[in-house]
Formats: sequence, C-alpha cells, structure tokens
Amino acid sequence: MAGFKEVADALAGQIASGSLPAGSRIPSEADLAVRFGVSRQTVQRAMQVLQRAGLVIRKRRWGTFVAEPEDRTLLIGFISDHSHDFPQSRLIRSIQAELGPRGRLLLSDTHDLPAGEKRAFGSLRSQVSGVIAYAGSRPELVPFYRRWAESAAEGEAPPIVFVDRMPEGIEGFCAVSDNLESSRTLIRQVREAGHERIAFFSGDNRHVSTIRERFQGFAEGYGDAIPERLIRWFPKSLEQDMPRLRIAVQDSVRSLALDSEPPTAIFCTQDVYAAGAVEAIDLLPAGIRRPLIFSYNDWPELFMPVHRLAGRIVQPHA
Repeated sequence: MAGFKEVADALAGQIASGSLPAGSRIPSEADLAVRFGVSRQTVQRAMQVLQRAGLVIRKRRWGTFVAEPEDRTLLIGFISDHSHDFPQSRLIRSIQAELGPRGRLLLSDTHDLPAGEKRAFGSLRSQVSGVIAYAGSRPELVPFYRRWAESAAEGEAPPIVFVDRMPEGIEGFCAVSDNLESSRTLIRQVREAGHERIAFFSGDNRHVSTIRERFQGFAEGYGDAIPERLIRWFPKSLEQDMPRLRIAVQDSVRSLALDSEPPTAIFCTQDVYAAGAVEAIDLLPAGIRRPLIFSYNDWPELFMPVHRLAGRIVQPHA
C-alpha cells in the first residue's frame, strides 16, 4: 500500500509533466483514496505536502486545484522571540535571495512567551513549506520542538531550521556562528595584550545556547579562576526597559572601575550591554582608568556608537 509520500510524489509528477495542468481540479480525496488504495487520511496528508510546496491551492467548498505558475509561492515562516531580535536586513535579504522570486518570508514575533511560540508554530504548520526559527529555546519547549521534529521527519509538519541558537537536547539543522571559539580567541588575545582582569556582562538567559557558549569561551579564554565580582548577569527583562538597563550597566561599570582591583576590559555578550558600558566609561571621574569594551554585534550596527575604547565581533549575514 502506498504511503502519503508516494501519493504526493505521484501527483507532483503529474503536475510537472502537465497531465495535471495549472488551474485543473485535483480529483476528490475519496477518488484518490480508491485510485492509490489508501485511506482518505493518507490523501489528506499528501495534499498538505503539495500545499506546503506551493503546487496546489485548496479552496474552501470548491476543492483543491493545481496552482498557476505565478501563484506557486514558496512560503517560509520565520519565528523570532522578539521583534527587535529579528535578523538584520542583510540577513533577511540573504534568505530572500536564496528563496528566489517564488519565495516569501512570513514573520512572526512570539514576545518571548512559550505560549506565543507554540501559537506561532501552530499557525504556520499548514501554511508554509519550511520554518526558520530564531527561537526562545526555553527548556519547557524542548518536548514541543522534539515532537515537531519527529512530525517533520514523517512529512506531517514542515521542516525546521534553527538560527543562532539550538535548543538543548534537540537534533536537527541549525545555522550558527562559532560563539565558543570566537569568544575564547578574543579573551586569550586580550589577556596576552596585558589585561589580566576582564569583566563579563550579559543578560541572564543561560538557557540560550548562544549565551552559554559565549560564557564558556570567556571562561576558557580567561584560564584562571574568574573572580565572581567580575561576572554580572543582568535580568533579561531589563532588555525591554532600556533606561533601566542603561542605569544598571552604568552602575556596574562605575562600581567595578572604583574597585581596588578594577577590570581593564569588559566583555559583553550583546551590543545592548556594551552601549551602556560605553556611556558609563565616559562618565567616570578624571584619573580613573577607562576599561576597553568588547561586544558581539547581534543588534543593528548603528545601535551602539563608535568609540575608541570599544571593539565588536560582527557575525556574517549571508
């Protein structure tokens, strides 16, 4: 007995050969079930595959039709945990260029809520050919990701590619930068340049693989035992309240700079923390040594002003 993949492949072949021309109506699910010797449920799953591929259009109360060439849009869903975390415009353009003229991106913001992420995935399930996810990666969502991946492997859900961060315990495709090695290399180079004390600033979202790897690289590059007072984990919620975040970062920079053994450099996991640190070092009293600031450029390039004491790790976009 044929499975839904075989049914979908057979119909796709007929569409490609022209035996099912554009605009023609696909036989009913009951007729297809008889033709292929399968259940109607199997036919429904085959139709979902063809719809996600943009080959057919399902019209309520009218049936399923072969899509016209100009209507065969390859729709890809993009899920982000926050609108301000959407990829930079160059990254979006790179994705669009790979999709070609038929491709379209459907953007969805989950507001970093597990329920919002589930809703976003659910709403895209029957609409898109694939999903690119800049996911929140919260531990409680791991079973959900796993079920989705299993469904995708069976052709019951569109495949998913994670960007920047891979949820812990999930196997699959992920496009990431080498956060561990880049952080480790940077810190070693800074240490070799004579900076023995380096502070660490980050949002406290260690469930995200990106942050875990950057901290691990920082620790491995540091080599020695890191004084606890040099590590600052800021509440992630502060990223939604920039004035309070800037004050928190500035207070930390000021207290560290006035310490009897102040750090001579500060490593930030994101520009949002580096921006506050840059403002803080310009406000330090005269005679106080200004630390160097190093950061990852995860946010738009103009977010942080250029400063002679600041350096950034810029990730590729294509």
